Amino acid sequence: MAKEEEEQKRLFYVAVTRAEEALFLSGRGDGAQDSFMGFLESSLGLEKEGSLYTTQADIPGFSIATDSDMGETVTQPGLKASARPDLEHIQVLPLSLRKKSPWKTVTEASDIRRGHGGVWPLLGDVLHRIFEATSKGHLKKNAIHAQAARMLHAQGLAHDDVQDKLDVIDRQVAFLQENGIWQDIILPREESFAELPFVIKTAETVYSGRIDRIIKSNNIYNIYDYKTFPVEEKEMDHYLKGYSFQLTIYRQAVQEIFRTEDVKTYIVFTHTGKIREL
Repeated sequence: MAKEEEEQKRLFYVAVTRAEEALFLSGRGDGAQDSFMGFLESSLGLEKEGSLYTTQADIPGFSIATDSDMGETVTQPGLKASARPDLEHIQVLPLSLRKKSPWKTVTEASDIRRGHGGVWPLLGDVLHRIFEATSKGHLKKNAIHAQAARMLHAQGLAHDDVQDKLDVIDRQVAFLQENGIWQDIILPREESFAELPFVIKTAETVYSGRIDRIIKSNNIYNIYDYKTFPVEEKEMDHYLKGYSFQLTIYRQAVQEIFRTEDVKTYIVFTHTGKIREL
């Protein structure tokens, strides 16, 4: 009730403060304290004598009018309508507007149809977040399992489901550590970036996205894009071709952000431990 009453008072305040020259309030007192009339009665100290209200409040410009007073009040000279200003003739000119460039994320602009599904989009999201937190120094090796468990539980998965996916993630992290990708690319290092956001405009489209990993080495900016789903050796060329547009946009973004032409792009197939340059 208190919240509703405060809202009523707020609406009442907004209504009465819109008047510019004069404000006339009329109402019927029914004794309800949470009505607009009740607000007036309590705040102005109105007292009812017969059919008339009186008040001891000394408010400049405020008065209580009877029915007979209303006819005289609205015809007072001081309440003349404002003079209507002379308006110049409006000339309509045709304008030629440039067409706005459409916005797209780099991933939705890619033509490749990903041949993976099932649980891998979820696992891929968790792995990407683990890689990012590790690269930024926010997540240590001994805390990865617990953090992955929290992420999976947040998806509302059953306990057995969580455990199965945790096993996959643990094996993936261990595999990357064994083949050196964890140490060479994912662990924190100087002059590197993780999940770097960007917006870049080409001739026809504005693209936005996030680059998984950038490592500057020997004045070369190396871009690494993680692909966390299972892929066979014979499928790699297909994926490399499909993701070439995405990596081209990444290259252009890094060239513009860091004002450099020295950029290399790589795809990291985390499930197989393969790194392929594009």
